[in-house]
Amino acid sequence: MLRIRNEQITVLSQVVLRDFEERAITHLRKDLAPATEGVSDEELRKQVREGFQQANCYGFRSERHVVSFVDASVLLGRGFVDAKENAWARQILLDAQLSSEEKARWLLLTASDIYFTRRAKGGKQ
Repeated sequence: MLRIRNEQITVLSQVVLRDFEERAITHLRKDLAPATEGVSDEELRKQVREGFQQANCYGFRSERHVVSFVDASVLLGRGFVDAKENAWARQILLDAQLSSEEKARWLLLTASDIYFTRRAKGGKQ
């Protein structure tokens, strides 16, 4: 019988997380280039890690849902959920009637709309 030690599980988890971070950073640089301009990869990695943890707190388990949360964080800024002007985000994330898929979709759509509307008006991004 094959036994996997806790140390091996930890190392494997770190490898999987690092791979996720790399894919997320590549996605952010490609698909959200205006929002990541001037941001270092290390800073993005930190934001991806924070977003991963926060997304899990809101019940996001799939990579796609976590990335949607991270995208919203990049578009609206760290701590966007707690910002007074983003009460809508808390409402979405805490709505027990919505599935994770619906929450992720609404969160990203609304964050994108806000970001690109501000950008078009030349305002705060």
